[in-house]
Amino acid sequence: MENHQYYWGTDRLDYIEEYVNLQSFCERRVYYKKGKQMGLSTAAQLLGIDEQGMEHHRALDDSLLALACFRGFMMRKS
Repeated sequence: MENHQYYWGTDRLDYIEEYVNLQSFCERRVYYKKGKQMGLSTAAQLLGIDEQGMEHHRALDDSLLALACFRGFMMRKS
């Protein structure tokens, strides 16, 4: 969203009808410090997901790691 605002001058994503905030979802699934945001690496570490061989802040690797985290949190008991 921030990138869209930067490059296009608006935070409205008219081409996206539904959006899932994975970061917020993950933070709600585990106890996490209020006022602090959980990063993708932290979520992966909490779930025991191996990040070796993945390059952070690269679209493909970040999306694959996000998918692994989402799956991990969905499979995990609350």
